[in-house]
Amino acid sequence: MKWIRKVVLVLLAILLILIGVQLIHYWKARSSDPDATFIQPRVLVTNLRITDHDPDKTRMLMNVQLVDPAPIGLALDSLSYSLGIEGVEVVHSSYEQAINVAAYDTANISFPVVVDSRELLHRLKELDAKGLDSVHYDLNVRFHSPLLFWREKPVEVHTTVYAPLYKIPQVALSHPRIEKLGLKNSNVTVDMSMYNPNAFPFDFKKTRMKLRMGDGQVFATRIDSTVHVPRQDTVVIRLPVELAPGQLVEAAFSALVKPSKTPFSYRLSLILVSDNPSLNNSAFVLTGKGVVADLEK
Repeated sequence: MKWIRKVVLVLLAILLILIGVQLIHYWKARSSDPDATFIQPRVLVTNLRITDHDPDKTRMLMNVQLVDPAPIGLALDSLSYSLGIEGVEVVHSSYEQAINVAAYDTANISFPVVVDSRELLHRLKELDAKGLDSVHYDLNVRFHSPLLFWREKPVEVHTTVYAPLYKIPQVALSHPRIEKLGLKNSNVTVDMSMYNPNAFPFDFKKTRMKLRMGDGQVFATRIDSTVHVPRQDTVVIRLPVELAPGQLVEAAFSALVKPSKTPFSYRLSLILVSDNPSLNNSAFVLTGKGVVADLEK
């Protein structure tokens, strides 16, 4: 029986040493990070960037750090997550790749987030109506940890990032003008106004637009220069549209005779450039429609 007692004492001594070592790591971590945990893994959002936005889907890339504060490595086969804005969930998905984190180490993970644009814009408009410039972006992550083997339910980790409320730029077309009328080709210009509702400025570049008028005539235009839009301000740009000979006559006839009944629509694509890392080099597609009479307002 004495040998059993010795084994128990040795195991207890090892356990106390491990707990002591863990406490030292915990206190050191707390000295630089007041949110450090003793043994439970943590998830930190390092960046959430919009990669592209169109009327149907908004695609983002989320960069997170998975922190393992324990003396045993962490191996996960997958995790699920939900992203919310001011307490309202906007997307729920999963990351189906293996994740390995060494003991007392951190793993950087990047995974795509796809949000329904209509739901996202609805939520952003709700918050904008309250006069908020910055909001809480909430991330909830769930996974099973072999380290916490006694838990039947998955580990749930919550983290919040307080960041600016991102608002989609607003575009309007107006004042079409015939700049050149020729036999081979004709040039028409149209004013595009862009309003930046955000509390920070941005630039846009690689501007491309397709304008459809009437029963299917499609006109294309582009601007290769970079345009600056100040915070909460509007910039007006004159877009050149080059037309084939017959296109101008046909479009002008419909616009002059039936301006209130001739529909138009546009699809505008551009790249945002911003000091804000969440928006820098994001590809945006903006669409709109109306009748020709609206362009003269």
